[in-house]
Amino acid sequence: MGDDRRMVMKRGITRLSALALAGGLFILCEAITPPKTGKLVVTLSWQEVDTSAVSAAETPFRIRRPSGKPKSFKTEKNLPGAALIGQRVSRIRFMLEPDEISKEFDYQENGVYTLELPLAFYNVHAEASDAGGTVLYLGDTTRILVEPPDDVELDLAMVPNQPVTAPEFTGLNDINYTVLDTFHLAWSSVERAYSYRLEESLDEVFSSPGTAYNGPDTTLSVSGKPDSTYYYRVRTEGVIGVSRWSGTVAWVVDRDMTLELLTETLPMGAIDVAYDQSLSAQGGSSDYTWSLAEGSLPSGLELEDQGTSGRITGTPTAMGTYDFVVRIEDNRYIGLADTQSYTLQILDVLPLYISQSYLPAATGGQPYSTQLQAEGGVEPYKWSIIDSDPDWITEGMTLTEDGVFSGTVPNWTCTTHIRFRVKDSSSPRQSDTRNLTWIIKPGPITLFDYHFDDGTAGVVYSGSIFYEGGTPPYQSPWTIGGSLPPGLSFTYYDYNMAAGLTGTPTTAGTYNFQITVYDSGSPQKSRTDSFSITINTPMAKPLVKPGEHPK
Repeated sequence: MGDDRRMVMKRGITRLSALALAGGLFILCEAITPPKTGKLVVTLSWQEVDTSAVSAAETPFRIRRPSGKPKSFKTEKNLPGAALIGQRVSRIRFMLEPDEISKEFDYQENGVYTLELPLAFYNVHAEASDAGGTVLYLGDTTRILVEPPDDVELDLAMVPNQPVTAPEFTGLNDINYTVLDTFHLAWSSVERAYSYRLEESLDEVFSSPGTAYNGPDTTLSVSGKPDSTYYYRVRTEGVIGVSRWSGTVAWVVDRDMTLELLTETLPMGAIDVAYDQSLSAQGGSSDYTWSLAEGSLPSGLELEDQGTSGRITGTPTAMGTYDFVVRIEDNRYIGLADTQSYTLQILDVLPLYISQSYLPAATGGQPYSTQLQAEGGVEPYKWSIIDSDPDWITEGMTLTEDGVFSGTVPNWTCTTHIRFRVKDSSSPRQSDTRNLTWIIKPGPITLFDYHFDDGTAGVVYSGSIFYEGGTPPYQSPWTIGGSLPPGLSFTYYDYNMAAGLTGTPTTAGTYNFQITVYDSGSPQKSRTDSFSITINTPMAKPLVKPGEHPK
């Protein structure tokens, strides 16, 4: 038996009795059994709080023990739920060790509670809770001996709880985006919290915050906010004192943000032919999630989520027509999404078609080579030229059966069209024709041809010169250096790229001159060439005597 128990037993009372019997006097000792239980009368009072110490959120409160037993206190105005200290208490519980005895009572305004306990030493601890079971106050722990004959009285002071842990937002990023009218906030619950204060601000330093919520819940739905960025922070508040503020989260409300799935149609596929089609979108954050919302893809194909784009890839294994809906969701903007319906046809053999609408641009007078492109059908393909506009534009160019178009490009600046035909090797054979645009860019100015023959003084003269390349029309008149034969001059035609030298030379001699031509391109091209023309003296006519015929 422990010392505490033995002490209780030693305090028992012994009664002596004397009995007179024949032949002598006998003394009888009788032990009186002490009571097994005693009463512990506990009086609860409140410790007053110096509220000047809790005006700052992270400063622990201090306890000021007053003289007497104050019944209540009020919190500062800036602390929520200012009220009498015992106003929220619903239940009182006493916990006694080491026997782990627990006794509960309805809260009594007089603060006096009677506990009938086995005789022993106890560590007594009291706590007060509200109707929901939240512990509001903790009592001091006191060691007491419960023993008869009198009731044991115990005064306990209750200490108001202060939340010491700040809540934190859950399920949210530091910055969150939405296009919806309603968004949601959630934060962790904190032990000993009586309420939570949620503040909202239009700036991250909370220069002019407003209270968005003050109550016991840990979630809030916010609706009807104009487009802007809203910052939030939350803290725990007890009957006295507050925790520090949580970290900050922001909600960006942008109802004007749009997201559009751009790919409207899908090309046909064929059995056992690899299929690869990209899906594109624009708007939002460019960080998307792609998924199949309705229907199913052809067997052998799958939709790949590549973030900024989607992709339908694979090798079809069965013919048919498949209808399905693709959905795209923005990973940043909540509620931002778009869908597109598609019909994908899988054939036995794909139709043959020329898959380009233009030829790569060429430069006049320069070598050129390109491979024509077709899709579908069955390879190999066979290519041919049907016609061109102008028809001479393909002079100097060749086309092989396998579709290589090459040669030296005519030195002429223009936009022309060439009609090609392609045939495949399927049975029956498929074919397709298409006009392809061909842009010929300006090449260097070159002297195409000229005819400056010698002439004779007094005899009508006619010469010509032709240029090509550059960007027509050329500047007119040309720049002439040196000396032209007297009586001759240039006349310009064909975009000033050609000229005729005409007139009647008047003076015999050899004349050297230079021609410089300028095109109208930017940067401007030019060319200079030198020429020489000899004008001969006319032969003298023989004299004819009267009666003779000229020989």
